Amino acid sequence: MNADRKPSRFRYSLRSFLIATTVVTVAVYHWNVSRRLREAEMTVAKLRDETGRLNIEDNSLVNVIAVESGESNVWRWRMFVPKGHKYMWHVASERIPYGKIPDRAGSSGISNARYWERDNEVLVTARLTELADGNYSLSVSSRIGNSDDQMAGASIVFPSDHLAWTQEHPSQQVDIAGRASQATFDPSQPFMLFSKRPMAVLPNGDTDFDFGLTHGLAIWLEPK
Repeated sequence: MNADRKPSRFRYSLRSFLIATTVVTVAVYHWNVSRRLREAEMTVAKLRDETGRLNIEDNSLVNVIAVESGESNVWRWRMFVPKGHKYMWHVASERIPYGKIPDRAGSSGISNARYWERDNEVLVTARLTELADGNYSLSVSSRIGNSDDQMAGASIVFPSDHLAWTQEHPSQQVDIAGRASQATFDPSQPFMLFSKRPMAVLPNGDTDFDFGLTHGLAIWLEPK
């Protein structure tokens, strides 16, 4: 009887070993596949951010990602605008608040072309340019492929003393929508695309956010 029992225990132990080995192998394989998938997703997201390709997960929202322009004082974005939403462009060089939309624009622009009748992917370009007379221009333009219906843009001309803070203040607050990663906005609310303003210099020489209204640069959109 002992001779009969030993093979049974051996067969049982071998079966258990094979099952355990299979379970471990499957678990390791699944973990490895999951890890590679996460790495691939992170790589794709990084490449998308670097090349400015939009990944639209919710097409009811405005989606924005910043794109490297390769030029000084030129900023560029790709922007998805959902169907049914029309916007006015605003630019300003003074009375720029901290963390909020300015209460008034220096210049505004709106297009009556019927671009809002469909979803649109828009290439937006903003430029700060020194003019021949010593003044400066801040302009923003947009382009929807080769469509006849465009969003237009806006521009403002202002004196050079509006930019004196760029030389006087060592630190500046710069907010660029979609710079760190793709940003989304409620299409029924105004949203800031670009803001640049001075930091406050404290009596001890440190810097902090300036919570007042300052000269600066601002570009935002307002639904109409």
